[in-house]
Amino acid sequence: NNPLSPLLDEPHSAISVSLTGPVIENNSYLDACKRGIPQQLKSACVSAAGCNVVVENDVICWAKGALSYLKIKSQPLQFPCLGITLGTGVGVVLMKDEYSFVGIELSFIDCPFTHLKPLTSDQAMPRWSSHSALGEKFFGWLLQEKSVTEEQLPFSPPHLAHYNARFQAFTKDICDYVKSTFSVTVSSLIVGGGNSRFIEALNDLPLPTHILSPNALKKEGIVPDSIQLLGCKSSSDEHHAPSQLYPSIDEMAKRLNERRYN
Repeated sequence: NNPLSPLLDEPHSAISVSLTGPVIENNSYLDACKRGIPQQLKSACVSAAGCNVVVENDVICWAKGALSYLKIKSQPLQFPCLGITLGTGVGVVLMKDEYSFVGIELSFIDCPFTHLKPLTSDQAMPRWSSHSALGEKFFGWLLQEKSVTEEQLPFSPPHLAHYNARFQAFTKDICDYVKSTFSVTVSSLIVGGGNSRFIEALNDLPLPTHILSPNALKKEGIVPDSIQLLGCKSSSDEHHAPSQLYPSIDEMAKRLNERRYN
């Protein structure tokens, strides 16, 4: 009963393989732990699988699917747009228009996070990161330190308000960073990922925002994974410019080497 089924040629059979580390459509992969995964992912996967293969950065793939979904729903979107996914970590993609996608790798940018950091002083982190402030580690800390169970969390207004405050601070910081780095003023937001369900009831965001939480999608009869599948299909669209990562794979590799020896 998935309304997107006709667009996805269902029933279908697909295998998704996730890799820890930045991946980009031009087949490059940054293996931070040197586990021997080939840089030229696509040719290696095609050779091994003997079928069509799409190699794409996860947040960019999600953003392409989200745009396709909003088009189907005839929901207008203002560009430039910032896509944010809230899950194990945080994903960010800048869309200057509907065909341009730049994945922003948060672990490699020099963003001061002046709004977010003051809200995280009560959460101990061996090394501060926006992923720990808003991702899985935040919820692990919350469940351990605040005596709240996972079942109680969706119905716990103080904790939801705290998470929402962090998210809005993060949004301000990233919008400021995008403006200073890319000379782009963000006009709207698309938010998704499993943890977006915790902000849908507290939508007090400063920009026009579409929240594609799992709960909201399910109410529409949409299987949440369908958004990623739409993104995979649109990755082969000839109108799309090649996806990009910021910083580049080469720059991230350089910074990793600097961290190892400093």
